[in-house]
Amino acid sequence: MIKNYRTYIRMAAAVIGAVGLLVLIAGGVLYAHTAQQAPRLIVNADSESFYDDVTVESGDVHTGDIILYTGDLRVESGGTVKGAAVVYSGDITIEEGGTVAGDVVGASGDARIAGHIQGNLVIWSGDIALESSATVDGDISVMSGDIHRDRDAEIGGSIIAGPKLPEFPGLLEGFPLRAPELPVLPIGTAVERAVAPPAAPSGDLSGLTRFVLRLVAASFFTAIVVLITGLAYYLQPTFINRIRTSLTQQRPLGFVVGLLISLLLTMFMLLVLSSKSWFLAICLAPLSILALLLFLILNTGGWAALSLTVGERILAFTKMRTTQPLIPLLIGVTAMTGLLSFVWALGGCMRPVAYLAMLVLTSLGSGALIMQQMN
Repeated sequence: MIKNYRTYIRMAAAVIGAVGLLVLIAGGVLYAHTAQQAPRLIVNADSESFYDDVTVESGDVHTGDIILYTGDLRVESGGTVKGAAVVYSGDITIEEGGTVAGDVVGASGDARIAGHIQGNLVIWSGDIALESSATVDGDISVMSGDIHRDRDAEIGGSIIAGPKLPEFPGLLEGFPLRAPELPVLPIGTAVERAVAPPAAPSGDLSGLTRFVLRLVAASFFTAIVVLITGLAYYLQPTFINRIRTSLTQQRPLGFVVGLLISLLLTMFMLLVLSSKSWFLAICLAPLSILALLLFLILNTGGWAALSLTVGERILAFTKMRTTQPLIPLLIGVTAMTGLLSFVWALGGCMRPVAYLAMLVLTSLGSGALIMQQMN
């Protein structure tokens, strides 16, 4: 039985308004960032590693291998790559008249081939489209994906396709399971330099600049979370305090319940968003909106209660006193969110650590909210 429905309505309104503001601002920042980016031109370079979109324009020649970690590779008509092309995460496009003298390897992404590949074509997770003007002198292999071949496309070697995982039957039809998109080269490829230590990024932004931008984004995210959490506590302080009490009394059981509910809601929303069936997506869209709203309410209320507990402990540790009940919450939410955002901004292997810590903390808070409503 749902208690205090007005509490949920007010929290939902606060969450929707703040999230809408975040989406609008983030969309504007993303649009401004992508509008300033231009395809990268490569001329007469040695083997290099890249972290952004790479374009070999008509008449340009790249000498050596191209190792692209994040971004799309495009070889335009008249462009030539005198070496291998390895793309860890991104799509590969070779237009008619474009040439790659070595192997073309894609770990995660689709490949559209209309030009000439003088080596092998290997795709780990993604689809291959061979147009009528495509020529591949070597073998073609795909681990998880489809091969769409025009009858006029020329292949000098053999075609090897791995086992494609089946789709879910019935209600989940149109939502295929695919192999995890890991940046690992398939066994047997002839490109050895692709696994060499990555070189410094040669894009427009240096590593330090990218880190500073990530810090700015982390600070902005922290401010938004502080705003939403503080607003939730301002509207319903008694409700948040009850959740905090449940957090201290039923922590183990609440954590398990919160973790299960969070995972189920996340999987359901990803199922709808990733579905290739328009019928399934349209029918489940209202439920996915409700699932998203429930997910936001659970995490907002739980994060506020957890922040209040952490803030009070910080004040007790520092022997500081305050008569304002909102101060401990603001201290706690700033400390937790700021620390996790900073770990995320470090990038690399620290991001999974931030995601795992976030999952544990949000499960504690949302589980406490659920247990409080069940009592």
